[in-house]
Amino acid sequence: MAALSDMAMLSVQPLPTRPLRVLHVIHWLTRGGIESWLLNLLRHIDRSAIAMDVCCKGPDVGYLAPQVRASGAEVLHCPLGLRPDSFVRRLKRTIQSGGYHVVHVHTHVHSGLPVVAARAAGVPVVTTFHNSMHGPETSFSRLPGVRHARSLYARYSMRYALLNSTLSTGVSLDTIHSVERMAGLKASRASVSHLGVVDPPRLASEAVAALREDIGLEQGARAIVHVGSFSRRKNHPVLLRAFRLVLDAIPRARLVLVGEGPERAAIEALIQELRLTESVRVLGLRNDVHAVMQTAEVFLFPSITEGLSLALMEAHAVGLPVVASDIPGNVEACEGGTLAKLCKPHDAAGFAASAVGILNDKPLAVEMGARGRRYFESEFSMRASIDRLQTLYDQALRALSTGGTVDDWRAAA
Repeated sequence: MAALSDMAMLSVQPLPTRPLRVLHVIHWLTRGGIESWLLNLLRHIDRSAIAMDVCCKGPDVGYLAPQVRASGAEVLHCPLGLRPDSFVRRLKRTIQSGGYHVVHVHTHVHSGLPVVAARAAGVPVVTTFHNSMHGPETSFSRLPGVRHARSLYARYSMRYALLNSTLSTGVSLDTIHSVERMAGLKASRASVSHLGVVDPPRLASEAVAALREDIGLEQGARAIVHVGSFSRRKNHPVLLRAFRLVLDAIPRARLVLVGEGPERAAIEALIQELRLTESVRVLGLRNDVHAVMQTAEVFLFPSITEGLSLALMEAHAVGLPVVASDIPGNVEACEGGTLAKLCKPHDAAGFAASAVGILNDKPLAVEMGARGRRYFESEFSMRASIDRLQTLYDQALRALSTGGTVDDWRAAA
């Protein structure tokens, strides 16, 4: 990566007039936390103020591309492939031909090369890191030699991005610290920038009843919901073992699982092994997550690692009481842990006891939900997220227009 840094000479430019043109660089447009946030952002942003487009570096643009285009954004494709130099040249041309004023990178371990391209194009670049997990997710990439090579690549790629982005941010303090450790840095200039979610409409009681029937919740069922990819870091085995204990205490309890992923077959096998087939509803991917949450009484979230979960934000938004693992990202998302019952990630009994306690204490459930809702309104609404992005882009542009770094700009402010 260092060999490409000679391309990173930035020229002094005047501040652009509105609309500001921003290019988001991501892997591809499939259902996930980053993609869902970006899609909602594009639907709510005022394009007369900030006109955003998306560039995908994956093998294709993904099945959500039509929805992104429907929002008014252009979807571009610049596959990474096996030639970093070719990728940098293609992305540089894309940035320049599109007349973009800011590039916003969301590609995590692959952040370095887009930063090189943006700097070569002479525009400010903001890099946002979204999660605290940098490990492999496939059987091939878990092989020892592949794992080591990937770790080296991630180290230098993220290090370059942290040191050379005009601005670098993380969705939580834990995410920043995790990325710094992976990059071999004791500290960096990265700052926390929380993402936001759309304030969901509240369903009428009749609509809730109809949706409960549609997803297989019989009358009187006490629903617990989990939203997340079927992957190891979401900790479904502990989730299911905790629910087994809840079911023993409350026979009418039901668990609703929203998501998809590589571990689905193993999770469904464990559901059978624990004799939970009649009590668990596996819904797959849904476009109405906020509505499904409103059919439940508890949000159970035992993840092993998280950056700052958007699903957890959605639970706060609909006033759903939360039981979550006490990992740093969740603690931060729950205002230091004051908005949720927190348990160790592998404490199935603790998760079960907390969920049962909420199900058996209606005033507690109402009070927890109300506090979560107030925190969402102040910190995690889409309006707050858009305001933070506007500030980030203005800072990045001012840094470039003075020919300095954002630290120089802050010092002069």
